[in-house]
Amino acid sequence: MAILAACLALLLHGVAAVNVTHLRREFLAQERVAACPGDTRGDGKCDKDDTHRVCAKIGVDDTSFWEFTGQSKWCNTDIYGDGKIACPPEKPFWCICKWATASWIKGEGCNDKVNFDCAATDVCNLKASYTDGDVELQPAHDCMKVKCKQEWDAC
Repeated sequence: MAILAACLALLLHGVAAVNVTHLRREFLAQERVAACPGDTRGDGKCDKDDTHRVCAKIGVDDTSFWEFTGQSKWCNTDIYGDGKIACPPEKPFWCICKWATASWIKGEGCNDKVNFDCAATDVCNLKASYTDGDVELQPAHDCMKVKCKQEWDAC
């Protein structure tokens, strides 16, 4: 009985440690990630959920983002009906999904048409992720470590 109690205590301690580590990581992300200009959701930070972690310039006419992700264009529209214009021309950035980042880069390549706001991207979260949904994130890793080198190296 004592052995069972000890095992249960260790198991519970391990779960608590994981939860504390996760919460600490999320708190640090909130502290280190700047607001993504143009994102109208809440405080505009790319740390609201496990996928919308990349602040990317997608509200420009020549972006291939929509083509390579298969999403419909929502920039420069009031997508939530709250009177706020998403990723308007003067602030063409938005928090995009990690899977969308990888899909975009896989199709476009890591060139001048792909731009991130590195200070507003949760680079460490992306670096620690290998898939998002069923999409491999390696293209996003390869590009992010070049375009946001300082943030990538700090993780």
